[in-house]
Amino acid sequence: MAPSDCEILPTRDSRIFHFRVRLSSPEDTSDVNASTVVAGCKCKAVYLQSSPKIIVLITVRRNPDLEGDPKVSTHMVLLDKTGSPAPSMGMGTATNIGSSIPGLIGGCILIARRDEVEVNCVVDNYFVVLCSVDINWTPPTSSLKQELPSLGHDLAMMWDKQDLTDVSFHVGGESFSAHRLVLTTRSPVFRAELYGVMAESKMSSITIHDMEASTFRSMLHYIYHSSLPDAGKVDILPPWHSTSICL
Repeated sequence: MAPSDCEILPTRDSRIFHFRVRLSSPEDTSDVNASTVVAGCKCKAVYLQSSPKIIVLITVRRNPDLEGDPKVSTHMVLLDKTGSPAPSMGMGTATNIGSSIPGLIGGCILIARRDEVEVNCVVDNYFVVLCSVDINWTPPTSSLKQELPSLGHDLAMMWDKQDLTDVSFHVGGESFSAHRLVLTTRSPVFRAELYGVMAESKMSSITIHDMEASTFRSMLHYIYHSSLPDAGKVDILPPWHSTSICL
């Protein structure tokens, strides 16, 4: 299926997003998915088309750069044709998928009857699932005794946890949230893009073409951390060069 057949639409709250999916025909057997980042962890929403029922799954993958014990709470509910939550149509329930797959720390599954979704939730052949992923990190005991971190460390942690973000980027089928002020401080191209006369300066969500999602993720990591996530394995230009080519 084409990438437009499913997408994640961010909201002003970085913990909440919409998973918009084209209703498949009974003959479709391939699954479709889209990803975003919540509190520094990759969240994947999957629509299992091979089932006769409507089945949507959310998985949350641990961020190896964050230390501590994450507490994950996930919720899903179908939206009706007016955009209102319709718990009678289908709600997600927590799943212990994380215990069987290394790296996963949480998940949620929603199962609904296809005929009920078609009648009550489908608009222009699409249905929407409201998703909520709340991740609380408990820092290691030793870190509580350390000195106060620097401002740069605080800003990096804000991005890792996706706290108070105010702009999002769609790259290669994934959604990334960030902070306008941090990006414009670190990159003159982002400054022109987000605060200049360009059309994107008034947009809360920007699509970037001709760049891989992994490259953009590494670029954001460089902007916030002044280092690559895995030095020597990622081929990436400094952010002021990459953005000037791709934005």
